[in-house]
Amino acid sequence: MRRPHPLQAFVGGTAVVLVVLVFGGPLVHPDPALRATMELGVGLAALLAALLAFRRYAERGGAEGLVLGASLLALAFASLTAGALPVFVPQETAASLAWMRVPPLLLAALGLAAASRLSGRSLAPRASHVAGVAGAVVALQVAAGAVALMLADRLPAELGERVADGAYSVPEDVAGVALAVHGLAAGLLLLAAVGFTRADGGDRLARWLGFGCALAAVAQVHYALHPSLVSSALSVGDVFRLAFAACLLAATVQEVAEHQRALLAEAVARERRRLARELHDGLAQELSFLVTQTRLLSVRHGRLEGLDALEDTSRRALDESRLAIGALARPGDEPLDVALESAVADLAERMGTSVRLRLSPGVEVEPPTRDALLRIVREAMTNAVRHGGATAVSVELEAGSGLRLRVVDDGQGFAVDDAAGAPAGFGLVSMRERAEALGGRLTVASRPGQGTRVELVLP
Repeated sequence: MRRPHPLQAFVGGTAVVLVVLVFGGPLVHPDPALRATMELGVGLAALLAALLAFRRYAERGGAEGLVLGASLLALAFASLTAGALPVFVPQETAASLAWMRVPPLLLAALGLAAASRLSGRSLAPRASHVAGVAGAVVALQVAAGAVALMLADRLPAELGERVADGAYSVPEDVAGVALAVHGLAAGLLLLAAVGFTRADGGDRLARWLGFGCALAAVAQVHYALHPSLVSSALSVGDVFRLAFAACLLAATVQEVAEHQRALLAEAVARERRRLARELHDGLAQELSFLVTQTRLLSVRHGRLEGLDALEDTSRRALDESRLAIGALARPGDEPLDVALESAVADLAERMGTSVRLRLSPGVEVEPPTRDALLRIVREAMTNAVRHGGATAVSVELEAGSGLRLRVVDDGQGFAVDDAAGAPAGFGLVSMRERAEALGGRLTVASRPGQGTRVELVLP
C-alpha cells in the first residue's frame, strides 16, 4: 500500500497546525464584494475541472472520471450560488437561498471520496452517462433552492451580526448545523485526499486532487471551528479554499497541455507513417530494381569494371532507404530492445545469416539515440556478413548503471590497426563518430580468423 506523498503530508500537516494553533480566531475581513468574487473564482475553477473530468471519461472511460466530474460540478454549483446570489437577489432572499448550497457541498465531498477509491474501475464511456449525472446535479441544486424558499420562514438566517473586533457572531441554531455540515465535509475530503494520493500512480490529476482535497479539508476544519453556513466576510478557511481552487486550475492546465502534446505526437506519427509509405512505394522500389538489374548484368556479362562497386553502392542505398522507412514507421516510444529485435531479424533474413539475441527488456531511450544505435548495429552486422563472411551473429543489450550494446560475429576477422586507416568497407569511422556523438565509447576487437566484437558503452 502506497504512502501519501511526503510533500502533501508535510503541507497538509503544517496547514492544520497553523489553522488550529495559530489562527485561533475567525480573523475575518468584512468585504461582501470580495467574498462574492472569491466564491465565483472557486466555482469557475471547479467547473473547469469538472469539464476536464467529463472529457477524460469520454476518452478513456472508467467510473472515476464520471463520479469525479459530477462531484466537481456539484462543488461548482455550491460556490457559484454563494457568490452570485448576494449580487442578484435581495439580502433576505439570499439568506434563505444560502441553505441550498449545503446538499451539493456534501454531495461534492462524498463524490470526491468515492472517486478516489474508483481508480481502475472500468466503465464504458457513454454520452448518456455524462448527461444523466450532470442533470442529476442540476436537479439537486434546483430542488435544494426550492426547498429553501418554501422553508424560508422556518430556517434561521445564516449570517450573524458583525461585532466591534471584526468577527461575526453566529446564532446557536445555525452553529450546530454548520458544525455538522463542515465537520462531515472535512472528514470526506480528508478521505479523498488520502485516496487520491495512494492511487496516484503517475497520474498528475490525481496528484493535484490529493493535494487540493487536503487543503479543502483544512478549510472545512476551520469553518467547523468557527461555524457558519455562509458569510459576507473572508476568513482563513477561504485562503485554503482558494489554494484548493489553484490546485484545480493547475491540474486543468497540465491536463490540457498533455492533451495538446498527445495530439501533436499523433499528428507527427501520422506524417511519419505517410513519409514511410511514400519512401517504400517510391524510392525503395526504384533502388530494389537497380540492385536487381546490376546483379543480372553481373550474371550475363561477368565482372565488368566498376560493376561490383555499383552493385554494392546500390545495395547499401537500398539498405539505407529501408532503415529510414523503419525509423519513420516506428512508434516514438518503442523500447530499444523491441526496435533492435525487429531490425536485426529483418537484416539477418535478408543477409541469410543466423542471429542470437540477448536483450534486456524495456530499455527506454530517446528516439534520436535509438536510431543511432540501430544504425551502429546495422553497420556492424553488414560488415560482419559482407566483408567478414560471418554465418552467425550475436547481438546483446545490457542495461544497468549505463547501456552496453555488443555485436559479436564468427567471421574471418581482420587486423584492427590495419583497418583504421582504410575505413571503407568496414564503416569503423562512422560507427565511432555516432558513438561519440551519443557521449559513448566504441571499441572493436578482432583478429584474422577469430571473428569480430563491436562494443558500445553509454554512460
